[in-house]
Amino acid sequence: MKKKFKINNVSLVIAIALLIVMYLFGAAKYNRFGSLSTILNLFNDNAYLIVVSVGMTFVLLTGGIDISVASIVAFTGVFAAFLLEKGWAAAPVIALTLFIGAFVGFLQGYAVHEFKIAPFLITLAGQFLMRGMCAVVSTISIPITNDFFKSAALAKISWVTASGSRPKLYYYVFFAIAIVIIAWYILRFTRFGRAVYAVGSNEQSAQYMGLNVKGVKVGVYAINGFCSALGGILFSFYTLAGYSLPNMGHLLRSNRRHAADRRRGHGHRLDGRRSDPGHHPDHRHLPEPEHLVDEGHHRSHPLLLHRDPASDRHPRGEGQGCLSV
Repeated sequence: MKKKFKINNVSLVIAIALLIVMYLFGAAKYNRFGSLSTILNLFNDNAYLIVVSVGMTFVLLTGGIDISVASIVAFTGVFAAFLLEKGWAAAPVIALTLFIGAFVGFLQGYAVHEFKIAPFLITLAGQFLMRGMCAVVSTISIPITNDFFKSAALAKISWVTASGSRPKLYYYVFFAIAIVIIAWYILRFTRFGRAVYAVGSNEQSAQYMGLNVKGVKVGVYAINGFCSALGGILFSFYTLAGYSLPNMGHLLRSNRRHAADRRRGHGHRLDGRRSDPGHHPDHRHLPEPEHLVDEGHHRSHPLLLHRDPASDRHPRGEGQGCLSV
């Protein structure tokens, strides 16, 4: 008897199919879109977003949402640049900023669980707090001249192809990929990962099963804060500067879109669940992290002017892989 072919994750298959279709369309329509340089530059330019998205995944799986990630990324960058400018070594700067990110996430998770306040409102307050702290530290772009940050930003693998182009992949991209693999392992093979899925499926049932719901919810927000701070460090590698306003425009548009969806009677409630009439309250439909989708559009930002003129790194990859539109 033949075994029937079964697709366990239809959404993933559809997403991959759409990605392939869009890639083929872009390669056919735009010059050099299908080049290896373009593909690698997507990873080079958005490695920090990969790390931030990993942390957001943990939160979304529990039925929550965190809109403070962009502000934590910005604060990490500007605070790290400020400390480095004051003469601090790279190691304590990185350790301190990661601790601050995790602690902010911990506080937000604790408030969400203990005070039963919607995650949207708690993280909205966190967003304004961290963005305000950026302005307290500095309102102008601070260049980073630390040797470790410069070496981490410019270290790469590069080679010459048969066509004469020089595609390159920076080392911090491998670090982002490693974070994805670690997160996958935690969610797939650890007790904490199974508890995350259980809480997201039905929090009350998870509590009746004896799971530590409080620990899981606080933990995922702490992980998200840690990943946001780590994404801020990678963003500092990419720009070699700290500035208080990166990634802000799309975050505000996302908030307005969320409010508009609520006024129209669809979209998601503030606790991450659907607001459709008649929807079962215990069945969670998690929102996509829309505010993470295109935060990578920072290449023309003023802080990029602080890149080392002598370096071979250009925000658009020396013209390779750019769309000629």
